[in-house]
Amino acid sequence: MKHAIRFGLALGVVLCVSRGLGLYAQAQTGPSHSSADASPRDENGRPHCCPDGAMPEGVNQCWCDPTIVHQREYRNTKHEYEVEVPDGVAEILIGCGRIGAGFEISLTHPDTGERDGASPWNMISVRADRTGRTLQEMADQWAQQQKVDSERDRSTDLQIDPAIQIALSSLPAIKLRASRTQPDEGRLIYEAVDVKSLDHVYSLFLVTPADQYDMCEKLFKSIVDGFRYVPSGHPASQ
Repeated sequence: MKHAIRFGLALGVVLCVSRGLGLYAQAQTGPSHSSADASPRDENGRPHCCPDGAMPEGVNQCWCDPTIVHQREYRNTKHEYEVEVPDGVAEILIGCGRIGAGFEISLTHPDTGERDGASPWNMISVRADRTGRTLQEMADQWAQQQKVDSERDRSTDLQIDPAIQIALSSLPAIKLRASRTQPDEGRLIYEAVDVKSLDHVYSLFLVTPADQYDMCEKLFKSIVDGFRYVPSGHPASQ
């Protein structure tokens, strides 16, 4: 059964790549700096983060170097979850150090084949946050944010689908979907699955052009299906 599942996930990746959506990833790490004064700074003036993700003394923001990584299984013991990642897909770790909040999968621009870093309209993300918000509150916030973003970006034809209650890894979850037409990017589809544990909310998110949705939704579904809640004291899956 596992071989059949893995074959299906691999097929989804191949289909996505066949339309020019190459998959790239970065992990964020950095050299040690005890003081912000000696740290190199980015274009926004932020100093380099320490190797463990901590900020140098005297600042409240920092940045990290990107490095390409590939791993078949993303495990985050700090936030009590793991995700099985399809073969051929790599992750962009969110946050510095070995354990951050989650990861992203960056898809390339369908026209140029280059990574869409400046305009990330092709991407999947998975992240964890500590929050006391309910699923209904998250659904309401999603709808409100879609309206705010649509107005800010001068989008048209905004459509927000009704939220759907589901379960994922034995936890209550909610599935959200919206679409709108951007002035330059065309029709975009936004999809999210928010999962609620006692201490965390896990957000799995996809944004992609409408004409690539059918293929990239398969990859997103494989990420959603690969999500597992692993509370402290419970062994990770093998």
